[in-house]
Amino acid sequence: MVIVETIEFKRIKTGNQFFEDAMKIYVNSFPPAERQKPEVISSRVDSDKEELYIGTMRNNVISIALVWPLLWDFALVDYVAVKEGFRGKGIGTATIRFLSSLGKRLLFEVEDPANGSEERKLRVEFYKKNGAKVLKGVKYILPPLSGDIPTDMILMVIQREDVISGEIVRRLVIQIYEEVYSLNTTNKYVAYTLNTIPSIVTLE
Repeated sequence: MVIVETIEFKRIKTGNQFFEDAMKIYVNSFPPAERQKPEVISSRVDSDKEELYIGTMRNNVISIALVWPLLWDFALVDYVAVKEGFRGKGIGTATIRFLSSLGKRLLFEVEDPANGSEERKLRVEFYKKNGAKVLKGVKYILPPLSGDIPTDMILMVIQREDVISGEIVRRLVIQIYEEVYSLNTTNKYVAYTLNTIPSIVTLE
């Protein structure tokens, strides 16, 4: 079933009436090891480091997206989620399309589907269906946000071209690690990821 009612998308901050509802969707959609604490998100949103977008229908929050502006015309879609009970109805696709309309090249951190669950494979297919391509050969490590076990990831991007300069990818990856995760290039996860980036990154 596809939702045919109009979804209203807008950017909000912590003082907005919908902020708490947005945070509930955030907390309920991601395991602790893969999400920041709500107070960290609140601080980032209020300081304009990160942008929080919500999708509402009949005055209810049904989707969220946290977007981190990056160098050039790139932006990291840090988190995107649909409220339980509204999934599988085209709302996630509508949310990605809205973000694409903002004029940025969208970058996604996605769990590596290799040797993973069917859910991981479906997530990659979801992004591909919405125009995203995998940065081939880039082995991206998500540092543990809770506990001490990192997560193997892949990077995906929505852009027209089928290649990206490896140097651009390196600078984007360094920016993400430094600004989002407070890690510099001496960190073992950062160093490992940087060493996997080829001079020309093919998208597939």
